[in-house]
Amino acid sequence: MQISFPKAFDFFHALGIIIVLDFIGINSNKFMKQDHYFSGQQEEEVDKALGQIKEICIQNKWTLAAAESVSCGFLQTLLGSEPEAGLFLEGGLTIYNCQQKTKQLQIPEDICNPCDGISPGMAELLAKNITRKFNCKLGISLTGYAAPIADKGIRQLFAYGAITLEDTLIGCKIFLAKNEDPDRVRKFYAESMVIECARILRSINEKKGNETIEEKNSG
Repeated sequence: MQISFPKAFDFFHALGIIIVLDFIGINSNKFMKQDHYFSGQQEEEVDKALGQIKEICIQNKWTLAAAESVSCGFLQTLLGSEPEAGLFLEGGLTIYNCQQKTKQLQIPEDICNPCDGISPGMAELLAKNITRKFNCKLGISLTGYAAPIADKGIRQLFAYGAITLEDTLIGCKIFLAKNEDPDRVRKFYAESMVIECARILRSINEKKGNETIEEKNSG
């Protein structure tokens, strides 16, 4: 049975159940539970991931754009810190509320408002629509909470991250954080997303390489 990942995620999110979708490739149906609490990402791991993203993008002639809310520019700052970032990075947007998500990225308010702009489906739309705005192939997004909100019952901090390639969702993940200083949480989300993006792109690149080898051998 095929599962619609964003719809399934939104269903569980509405019930207050936090699960993790962690998959590589377009047709994967792998669910796994996983907690990502703030422990600080190693700077060298983030630097390595940034280099891999740049290398893979250049190799495949892809460019990238980012849409973020919860990380408040941290994601774009990380991507832009990579030397020669202009070779793969088109730019990005920091958009907090549903009004701006609608205005800037044409996300309908009747989709955005019920979930307060925070759901796996929203993360996917942000990633897809940012690529259309910047005319690029690869989109990355982050949306979530960096601080508790008592009147909404938000105690566990979390963010959804999505990655799309050529308008197809290739990765969606939830990151859980402890109730730390909000800027530390934002930094954690951004660093985790960069590492996750590099992991998924490496897998896709390896798969493409294996398919090329198989084609040569069969020929």
